Amino acid sequence: MPDATNSDLVVICPASDQLPQGVDFPPPKLKDAHQLMKGMKPPRLLTDNLPLPLTPEARRAFKQYDGPVSVVSVVNLLVDEQGIPQDVCVEKAIGFGLDDVALKTARQMRFRPATKGGAPVSVHVFIGLRFHN
Repeated sequence: MPDATNSDLVVICPASDQLPQGVDFPPPKLKDAHQLMKGMKPPRLLTDNLPLPLTPEARRAFKQYDGPVSVVSVVNLLVDEQGIPQDVCVEKAIGFGLDDVALKTARQMRFRPATKGGAPVSVHVFIGLRFHN
């Protein structure tokens, strides 16, 4: 599988009306994170072309279907004031060993941190990592 492109990585900085269905914000362990609000600049993904390899289990499963297959693992994390992911966990699991790949990839990401009044702040984000054949 090729490396991820910007179209394979989606950073979602949730406002209260933009949360995925059934997701509470902030998760209890990320309670000190800011929610993206008016006047804040969201974090910006700086890392590009991170590998999102298919696992052997996923390759076998994808071969059962004619044509292209695409699945998304949603990871939530805290982007700290230095732009480093913290408290990375899977929000929407897809199985086939791909969630572990998504976690590893998310931990390798680097961001320009979110800012509030020009100062860096930590924010909670969701990241969708798309795997495809």
